[in-house]
Order: sequence, then C-alpha cells, then structure tokens
Amino acid sequence: MSENNLKRQTYGNFELRGKITVGEDSFFLNQKGSNNKNFIYHRMNLRMDDGKGGNFFLNVMDGYDSVKGKKIFAQIKDGNFDDNLEVSFADRHNPEILKNIDDRAFIRVAVDRIEDENGKKVFDYKHFLTMYDAIEFLKENLKSDMIVYVRGQQRFSKYNDNLNKDLTVKTFLVLPAEEEHELGFKFNQQILLDKDSVDTTQWEKENVAYIKSKLYYTKYNKETQSKEPNILVLPLVVRATDDKKEVIKKMIDKFLKVEGSKVRRIQVEGYYNSGYAQGNVKLEDLPPEALELIEDGIYTEEEVQKIYANRNRVDEMVVVRPVIIRKEEGDLPKVDMDDNEFEESDLNSLPPEVEEVEIKVEEEDLTFLDDL
Repeated sequence: MSENNLKRQTYGNFELRGKITVGEDSFFLNQKGSNNKNFIYHRMNLRMDDGKGGNFFLNVMDGYDSVKGKKIFAQIKDGNFDDNLEVSFADRHNPEILKNIDDRAFIRVAVDRIEDENGKKVFDYKHFLTMYDAIEFLKENLKSDMIVYVRGQQRFSKYNDNLNKDLTVKTFLVLPAEEEHELGFKFNQQILLDKDSVDTTQWEKENVAYIKSKLYYTKYNKETQSKEPNILVLPLVVRATDDKKEVIKKMIDKFLKVEGSKVRRIQVEGYYNSGYAQGNVKLEDLPPEALELIEDGIYTEEEVQKIYANRNRVDEMVVVRPVIIRKEEGDLPKVDMDDNEFEESDLNSLPPEVEEVEIKVEEEDLTFLDDL
C-alpha cells in the first residue's frame, strides 16, 4: 500500500494533578528486560490521589540496549517541525549537541522554585532528553504527600488482547504546598465514531452511555518495510447527573452520534475515573443485625450504610464534551471534528483513494456546551 494514503493519527493528551504516594514499588532502576537481557531500563509507577476517592497510577518507563545503544530523535532548534537531530544515547548529555536541540524536545522537570531577577518565585526547571534520566532524578527528589502536576501525550497499544495506555511525559512539576490546587486527572483525545459507536440503552435508567470509539495509528511493517494503518477500539463512557441529563443527552445526539456511512473524527475532553465506586444502600435493604446496630446507637444510619455499600473497582475514561478550537486569529470557534477525513474503509485498515474535499465552516450555536 502507498504511505501517501495514510491519515493523521488520533493522538491524545493528559493533564494530571494529584497527591503522590512514594513507596517500595514506585521506582525500579537498572532493570533488565525479560526477553532481552541487554535492555536496561528505569520504571516509575507513581500513585496519585485526587482527595475525592479517585486515583491514577502514572506508569512510565524508558531504557536502552547496552550492546546496540539507542537512537534519540530530537527536534532541531529553529528548524522545521520535521527537522530532527539523531542523537546517540551516549551523547545525550553532550552540551555541544544539546545546544542545537529545540526546547520542546526536552522533558521539563521542576521539584523546587527559585527567585528570578525580579524576586518572583519561578520553577527551577531541569531539562532531560530522555525519561530514563528524568526517572532517576525524580526518584531522588519525590516524597509522599507532594502535590504534582504532570502533562504529556497519550496513545494506546494492544498487547496480549489488553489495551495499554502509553504515556509520554513532557512536563513534571512539584506544586507549592502552601497553595490550593484543584486535583484531578483529565485528558483530551482524538477519536473516530461511526453509526454503531454509541450505545444509549442504559441512558434513561442509569444516566450512562457507552461509546465504542476507534483510534487510527500507523505501525511499521518489517516485511513490507512500510507504514500501515493500525485500528484499535477505545471504550469510553458518558455519565450524567439528573440535573445535567438533558443537556448532556443533547451533546451526545449532536456530536457523538453518527448516521449512515459517515466516519467522524472528533476531539473530546474528559477525565479518568479510577478508584472505587460506592453504591447507595437503602435502609430497607439492610440485614437485621445492621438495623440493630443503628437502634442500639452503636452506629449511625449513615455509617452503617457506608459499611454495607458495595465498593466496586472502576477504571474508565469519561467524556465530558467536545473540544472547541479556533485555528487562527479571527476565525469563528468551532468543535474540532470532521466528517470527511475518514471513510468506513479506513476503519478496516483499507487504504482508500484520496480525494480533495472542500470543507465549509458555518457558524453554529455552541453555547449549551458551557453548561457541561
């Protein structure tokens, strides 16, 4: 197949704020690969909590081959977006090489703040070309109960029929302890939708819709020595409270439901919902021994209900709304979506003929999205 027929990949971003727990299982340095003993890697598995029962495990790793080394491709300073400099792993600290690399190619890490020339507190950034070195630095400087901010890119892969979330950290900051911070785990993700993607059969009863979105990536085929499409299914959910049920259903119908043979590319924003969901238990559902604890004054009704409530582990990506963009100054804001970039055949990894399509942008009323 021709690589000219490949479409742009459906990447995503993540933004995390949480209180960390550092323990014995948070860092693993100088580990050897199970299949390749020459592969030496560092791994960080950092628990983050949002203070409301939700948590997120930031699991990242990076390494190199002790025999073959490793090639790092970094964007050249003042060059075009695709102009990359090839750096060997051994030269990743060479100042003569690093001065030619664009700032955006580095991982920015700050665990302290310093005063600038105006006496203002600013982050004391350390710049790393590899996550391998960043993990080593973080292991020496992170402590439990710190509030951290982490931002980067996410993509997904499949291994042994399991969908894995692969996170590339670009910024890692320890936030000032004396300031208030809104904690949570957010994402933006480009997805593909077709007529079968959205399931609203449980909407009226449970206020939840299930989305079977698709992701479009490219992978390198060693046999053909070329890139080819790689389609993955990413399950998402939309949840609503009773007071927001109507406006969220309107958002689903307008932006997430697709008719006919169309394939919609759309960027959505949402949050990672990970932790334990506690269900509500009514008083009449409690067993006699629980009611006796309440009658005897040993426990309050609320305490007993919490004890007997079902606690189920949840791990899902919840869509809140589509992303609104303004491509250039003066342009009208619009939802970042397109019904012409992809076709049904793209979702079957078949390369279609590329046609030039004129896309007309019309002003539309998006004010109801402010209520989401």
